[in-house]
Amino acid sequence: MAKSKKNQVSAPLDQAKKDSVWITPEADREIAKIGTRFFLMVIILLTVVFGGMMIFYHFVPVSNNTASILDVISALIIFIPFFAGARRSFRRLKQIGKDLLAKKQSLAAVQALEPFTRFGNRNFDTDGEAHMLLMMAYIDQNRWSEAEKTLYFLEKYRKRYDASLMARHVYDESLARRKKSQKNSTG
Repeated sequence: MAKSKKNQVSAPLDQAKKDSVWITPEADREIAKIGTRFFLMVIILLTVVFGGMMIFYHFVPVSNNTASILDVISALIIFIPFFAGARRSFRRLKQIGKDLLAKKQSLAAVQALEPFTRFGNRNFDTDGEAHMLLMMAYIDQNRWSEAEKTLYFLEKYRKRYDASLMARHVYDESLARRKKSQKNSTG
């Protein structure tokens, strides 16, 4: 009886472990490693900059105007690596999504590429490639309305890049294949 009770308890835990995987276990570990390095870098920079500023202000008399300028410079010292780390994470997410799509793992590819569609993150996809890959993953999953919205974004905001033209071509071809298969199955 104790054994069956243990199995009943461990089954939900096993399912929770499976559900906690965001993309794939390997991709999750890699993204966590990037995030940990990034977090440590920001903490070290904060400590160095603000500690240095406190020491500087203690030994050097500074007017309020100069202090404001120095505060802005110290904030830039923190934010530049912050954005560089975020850009690196998104570059890696795009590569993970591309690799997963090549392996025909479209659900995991969507998980890797959807952060590019969130407000504020669209600028990390400057050439539109991540959105094109996301559209292709949506098509693989027969999520045509999401694919169409992604294509609309590409054609409106990334129209000067090749990804927009390629996405239109892929969408039209996939739509034609879909209509042809529907016609063959009904007729």
